[in-house]
Amino acid sequence: MALKLIVNSVWQNCPQVKVTDLSDAATADTDNPANFVGGPRHIRYAQSGTGDRRFVYVNKAGGLTCDTLVIADASSFVGHGVQVHSWATYTGATTVAFSASAFAETLYGPNGSDWVASLGTISSKQAFGVDIFAGTGGAFSKVVNKIFFGTAYTFNYNYDLQISPNWSRVLLRRQSYLTEYQATLSVEGLSKTELDSFQALYNLLEEPFFLWDSDGTRLSQRLWYVITLELKISPRFDDLYDVSFVLYRLRSHAA
Repeated sequence: MALKLIVNSVWQNCPQVKVTDLSDAATADTDNPANFVGGPRHIRYAQSGTGDRRFVYVNKAGGLTCDTLVIADASSFVGHGVQVHSWATYTGATTVAFSASAFAETLYGPNGSDWVASLGTISSKQAFGVDIFAGTGGAFSKVVNKIFFGTAYTFNYNYDLQISPNWSRVLLRRQSYLTEYQATLSVEGLSKTELDSFQALYNLLEEPFFLWDSDGTRLSQRLWYVITLELKISPRFDDLYDVSFVLYRLRSHAA
């Protein structure tokens, strides 16, 4: 029963995100492009126009790695052509990791709106990006929510998840979030190496992240967008540690 935690780890190593056409020419902004890298679900990137759009994370120094893509509110892409790219040298030739001429993938999350894709490990890249084609599927509104490229952290064993409704507002740093569920996740017997990798996850105590029930056995709708306020780490025995933290699932479309 694998449970995966997905942060936007590619963004951790990128100096910029760009919104371009398919030739990588920058398009005029009507909103902040960085809106799609994280934060509350209701904050998003929007742009007028009729052309295709490319949403790309760039680090010309290279070294970017990911194995998982999550796009919140991807239901707006249904029927459009969608491609996922990586660049060994940006803006040179791309490698296509996913392609659909009429996007119709299985969606999860609130109202069946979110897309999670296992891409396999893709490493040593200068950029990752998503193309959305306006020429199919009718008019494309150019509204994009969260786009996460990350390396999923997998809890393969010895975890316990307790879930209860929690309709409240939770404060994390300078942002308050409306929530609908609270879950306590406890993980037993992490080695020191596993614990170090877990604690190194990007912005775990700063920003929302995704929790993905890849087997569909523990989480309703399988993909949750959550925050956590603190971690509790307890030594178990020698080089083994227990970790527990409280998660709050965010409401899907809330200010």
